[in-house]
Amino acid sequence: MIDKKTRHAYYLRGLIAPLIAFLAMFFFQASLFSISTFLICYLWPYFIFTPGAKARYQEFRYRWSMAGLLVRLQEVLENGLPGHGLRRKFAIAISSPLIVCLILWLLTGSGEPLFALAGCALFTLVYRFLLWSIVSEVQSAPEQNLANELPVETLSEPNPPVQNHQTDNDSGS
Repeated sequence: MIDKKTRHAYYLRGLIAPLIAFLAMFFFQASLFSISTFLICYLWPYFIFTPGAKARYQEFRYRWSMAGLLVRLQEVLENGLPGHGLRRKFAIAISSPLIVCLILWLLTGSGEPLFALAGCALFTLVYRFLLWSIVSEVQSAPEQNLANELPVETLSEPNPPVQNHQTDNDSGS
């Protein structure tokens, strides 16, 4: 479980940049659809990398929520594509919303692919320079906790030998 201080740092560091970008786009009178495209391409991977989000939104009660669907879509893409590792997971998380926004742009003709690319680029920069330390710390914490909880065997208490109590039915006893 992630502690409150780490969670607040993650949200503070991760949401200041899109807020500033949103205010800049609003000030320069960008269309609502362009701003939405930017926010989708920033917030989707931000949500995927939020510590504890995957475990929480895989619960049964979030089965039909938008967050639950995003987590399941991400899991299907991760399991269906070859390779492994954090770079692959990051590439899938960045490309998923970009592909969805580009498909919507091709189907409807509205929206701005440039804003989608800007959202993905901003998330990449924020993740690399502001969020990387938090996410890596949280991902390594369960491994440390698990190592601390494992029972420690002492040399003074050897395990008793396993005795086989099988009887022989052919002996005529």
